[in-house]
Amino acid sequence: MSLLQPDSGLLFWMLLSFLIILALLAKYGFPVITKMVNQRKEYIDKSIAEAKKAAEKMERLKTESDTIIAQAYKQQQEIIKEGKAICEKMIADAKNDAYKEKQRVIDQTLEQIKAEKEKALSEIKASVLDISIRIAEQVLRKELESKQQQKEYSARLIDEILKSENRKS
Repeated sequence: MSLLQPDSGLLFWMLLSFLIILALLAKYGFPVITKMVNQRKEYIDKSIAEAKKAAEKMERLKTESDTIIAQAYKQQQEIIKEGKAICEKMIADAKNDAYKEKQRVIDQTLEQIKAEKEKALSEIKASVLDISIRIAEQVLRKELESKQQQKEYSARLIDEILKSENRKS
C-alpha cells in the first residue's frame, strides 16, 4: 500500500466520522449558527430601518430648522425695520419738540425784550416828563415873578385850551 492511497477501512472510518460530525453539526451546530446568523440579520435589518428612520427624522428636523431659521430671519428683519421706524419717529419727535422749545424760548425772549423796552421807554418818558416839568417850573418862575404876569399867562392858556376844544368839536 502506498502512502498516497489510503486504506479502504480507514477511508470508511473517515467517511463515517465525517458523516457523524456532519450529523451532529446539522442537529446541534447548524441550528445555533443559523439562529445566530438570523438574529444578526434581524439586528442588521433593524439597525438599517432605525438608521433610515433617523435619517428621515434628521431630514425632517433639518427642514424644520431651516424653516425656523427663515422665520427667525424674517422676524429679525421686521424687528429691525420697526426699530428703525421707531428711531426715525423718535428723532422726528425730538426735532419737533426742540423746534417748539426754540420757538417758545424765542417768543419768551422777544416778550421779555418788548416788556423791558416798554419799561425803559416808560422810565425815559417819566424822566423826560419830570425834567420837563422842572425846567418848565424854573422857566415859569422866572417869567412869572409878578402876579400880573401870572394872570396874563393863565388867561392865555385858557384861551388856547378853549380854541383847541372848539377845533375838536
